[in-house]
Amino acid sequence: MENPKKSAFVTKKDIIKMVAAFVLIPVIVFSGLLGGAIWLLSDHGNAGGDEIDSRAAEYITQNYPNNDFVLEKAYYAFKESRYLVNVRSQSSQDTYFQLVYDPESYELTRDYYESYVLSGSNTRKRLENAYNALVEQSLSPMT
Repeated sequence: MENPKKSAFVTKKDIIKMVAAFVLIPVIVFSGLLGGAIWLLSDHGNAGGDEIDSRAAEYITQNYPNNDFVLEKAYYAFKESRYLVNVRSQSSQDTYFQLVYDPESYELTRDYYESYVLSGSNTRKRLENAYNALVEQSLSPMT
C-alpha cells in the first residue's frame, strides 16, 4: 500500500528549497573564499610590506634623524592602490603623518609630514575635536 501523503510530483515548496540551496550554497562558498583571500592578503600576502618597512625606516632615519618616530607596519590600501606607512612621535600627540609608496616600484611617492605636522593640521584637528566636545557638553540638557 502506498503512502497517500507522498507524491511523485515536486511541490512548489520543494522547488523553493532547491533554488535556495543552489543560490545560497555558492554564495556562502564564494564569501568564505573571498574572506579567506582578503585575510591572507592583509595578514600574510603583503610581499612588498617588508621591503617598504625597511625603506621607510631608512627614509625616516635619513630625513628626520633627531625625532622619536615610531613606524607602524606598512599596509596595502586596496582602494587607493598604494602602500601606506603610518609614522608617529612618541612624545608629541600632534606629530603623526603617512608615507606613501608605489606598489610596483616600492618608491616613496609622498611624505605627508609637511601637510599634517608643519602646517598645524593635526593640532588644529585635535583642538577642533576638543572644542566640539565642550560645545556639545554645554549644549546638552543638564541631567
